[in-house]
Amino acid sequence: TRAEGWTAAAYYSLCKQNFDKALMYVEQAIESEPTNYNAHCTKGEILMLRSKEQQHAHMDAINAFKKAWQVRRGIRACRGLVVAYLKDGNVSQARGLSREARTGMPESVDAWIILGKVYAHLGRKGNSRKENFEKAKRAYKKALSIDPRNVEATYETSDVLISEGLLLLAVETLKASLFF
Repeated sequence: TRAEGWTAAAYYSLCKQNFDKALMYVEQAIESEPTNYNAHCTKGEILMLRSKEQQHAHMDAINAFKKAWQVRRGIRACRGLVVAYLKDGNVSQARGLSREARTGMPESVDAWIILGKVYAHLGRKGNSRKENFEKAKRAYKKALSIDPRNVEATYETSDVLISEGLLLLAVETLKASLFF
């Protein structure tokens, strides 16, 4: 009768690549507890993974993450929404939400990484390429100043450097992170 059990069953099914069963379980979680933040986030994550197989499933994921965001303005829902918006091509929504997260949670490594992802995405799409890559690197640098051992921020920094064609610097960035 608790959402946590249904959510765990959904993740178990997801591990077995059974998206239909995972969605069925997460729907049970939401039915048993309509304001469960984790259940809505889990539904969004399942739908985003499913969107690799089914077109436009990310639209349903956006709705799930929006419901989670309404329940609680947490970083997990924010990350999901930003990724779904970027997949949908709605960059202005993704940028606005990532800035809101950065402003609301200035000491959150994840908030800075999300902001960096938006700018890296913009840089790869050719919009003010150099300027956006610089903004992405600054966001990742801020994340690394908060947590120097953060693997995701290090990886994303290297990814931007590779996109800029700075392969040796990307390798050096990755090597430097090995000694923490």
